[in-house]
Amino acid sequence: MYSGHDGLPNMADILSGFPLDAKDSRTVELGTFDPSMAGGGIHMRFYCVDAVGHAAVLAKLRTDHCKSMGEAQSVCLYIPVEAGAIDGFVTQARSLGSTIGAKAYLHMADHTVGWVQRWVKGAASHS
Repeated sequence: MYSGHDGLPNMADILSGFPLDAKDSRTVELGTFDPSMAGGGIHMRFYCVDAVGHAAVLAKLRTDHCKSMGEAQSVCLYIPVEAGAIDGFVTQARSLGSTIGAKAYLHMADHTVGWVQRWVKGAASHS
């Protein structure tokens, strides 16, 4: 995927301080989902899943050859995250500068599989 040199710093700015409250949500996109453009992309929606502030990110990825979501070479992932991990990612992303090959990691929350399964079942029953 192609992204400007300011892609990760802009993402860090958007995610800084997430979540402010249980209704907070943030959306970031790197690259593109336009099938007429090269490179593919990632679209991430960060949101709280309950009043306690448990958070998740819904990440959608599209490769260069995929015309729309659901086709081969696309994926949609539900990933539980924690505020501390987002803060760490924001710090890493801001420190990258223009270093070639530098990386920033957003670590998945250490929630149990049961917590995720209960949330997914609850969300499905409200659809």
